[in-house]
Amino acid sequence: MDKTVKDILTDLNSNTKLENEKSIQEIKKKIFSLDVNVDSNETIIFKTQWTIEENRRMILNNYHAAFSVNTKLANENTRDIFHNRFTILSRYKIETEVEGYYLEYHKRKSEIDYLNHKIEINKKVLEISSEMSKINKTLIELNRKIMDLNTFIVHFNKKQINNNQELINKNLIDDEMEVFSEEQLLKINEKDVEELEKKIKENEKEIYSTAELSSKNANEILRNRNQILERRELINNNKESIQMNKSKIFLHFK
Repeated sequence: MDKTVKDILTDLNSNTKLENEKSIQEIKKKIFSLDVNVDSNETIIFKTQWTIEENRRMILNNYHAAFSVNTKLANENTRDIFHNRFTILSRYKIETEVEGYYLEYHKRKSEIDYLNHKIEINKKVLEISSEMSKINKTLIELNRKIMDLNTFIVHFNKKQINNNQELINKNLIDDEMEVFSEEQLLKINEKDVEELEKKIKENEKEIYSTAELSSKNANEILRNRNQILERRELINNNKESIQMNKSKIFLHFK
């Protein structure tokens, strides 16, 4: 081979090597940066997941406190109020026929009011139960998605275990695949890195949006908790008034 041609080829190979080495270092930097971003995003995601789980537990606690406790106490107050009403009416001493008409009217009216209220309560409880059934259905679907996620991870792990076994067997190059040059392999790496960058950017939009919503939900749940406790205090105040009202019945109707 002519010395001049040989020198040119040597220079070209040297330049190509330098370019390839530069590309390799650039790809390594990008992969390192992507790894840092993914770890950072993963931390935010898991923190957000914990917040969401805490929110769910607090919501269920609020649901129980408002629905099972406050509603029960308020319904007991309603029952006691009308029991007092019936006691008051039963102790009335009628002096005229007109008073008798009105006494019977108030007895019937009290029963109608009580029944109407119970019907309205049943309707509202049914609406809440229907909504809760829909929420339960949504949670069932979410559980299916979580199971799908687990399956996805298991399949990925299985594939990577097989890859490790291939490497243990020193099968660095797949016999069924086309053998590429270093430049071609670098191009594949660069394209894969670009795809990863796009995916990370797409994820980050959802990550910060979900984290912000979870934080707002947590604040709203705490406000909801305070309101539930305020309602319970009012219910308990009503209970005291009902008891006082009951004690006065026997003082006024001797």
